[in-house]
Amino acid sequence: MKQLKLFVAVIIFSSIAATSYIMFNKQEDQQKPFYVGVTYCGSSVQEAKELIDKVKNYINLFTLQSGPLMTNTEAMNEIGDYAYAANLIS
Repeated sequence: MKQLKLFVAVIIFSSIAATSYIMFNKQEDQQKPFYVGVTYCGSSVQEAKELIDKVKNYINLFTLQSGPLMTNTEAMNEIGDYAYAANLIS
C-alpha cells in the first residue's frame, strides 16, 4: 500500500513538473520576434526600392544579397537607408 502511494505521488509530481516546463517554454517562445522577409538579388537601386515599396506592408525584414551591388557602397547605403525608413531593418 505504501508503494502504491509513493508511485502515485511520483506520477503527480512528474505531471506537475512536465506541465510547468511546457508552460514556461511557451511563454519564452511568445516573446521571441518572428521575422518574415524578402531577399533582393538584383543589380539596380531603383528595382530594390520598388520591391521594398511592394512588400513593406507584409514583411519586417529586408535582405540585400546582390553580387553587383556588393562593391558599390553608395548604392548599398541608399538601399539600406530606404529599407530602414520603411521599418524593415532594426
